[in-house]
Amino acid sequence: MVSVGQTINQNNRNHRKGYTMTENTAVEVFETTSTVGLMDEIQALKNGKTPVLSTMDGDDRESRIATLQAMTDSTPLDDVMGKELELAHYVVQPVEMPDEKTGELLQVPRIILVTKDGKAYHAISSGIFSALKNISSILGMPSKDNKEWPVKVTPSTDKTRQGYRVFTLKVTG
Repeated sequence: MVSVGQTINQNNRNHRKGYTMTENTAVEVFETTSTVGLMDEIQALKNGKTPVLSTMDGDDRESRIATLQAMTDSTPLDDVMGKELELAHYVVQPVEMPDEKTGELLQVPRIILVTKDGKAYHAISSGIFSALKNISSILGMPSKDNKEWPVKVTPSTDKTRQGYRVFTLKVTG
């Protein structure tokens, strides 16, 4: 039972309700966006349809483990900014990040770049995602059968008109 001081924010019924104790020990009901779509994500996980794109070849266990290793043991892309990489594959995974101005959770792409020698570098970047879409639309998707890959790229930063820093990939060969 909720005691005195209960408040319910019903502005957005799509958000899951949570509970917190206030100073006067009343329970305050609040809405959070951190779990919006959680049931959909759980169902997708149960059905084996999680929203991750990997261009790494193979449907065997060894290939899937290589993808997981790239996702869980990568180096920040900042560490190789300005250095040429021989990009062989990439993984795109949606993650939630709060909007800097509104605090609203937004889905943004977490990108893992995998080089020819198997090193993996990660960034949360719409700019890198856009660059990968452009590269793949011209050269095709990376695969062992696509002779256009690997492609030499140099991670760099640009500034938007609003003054924000964005990552991008410059194709160098």
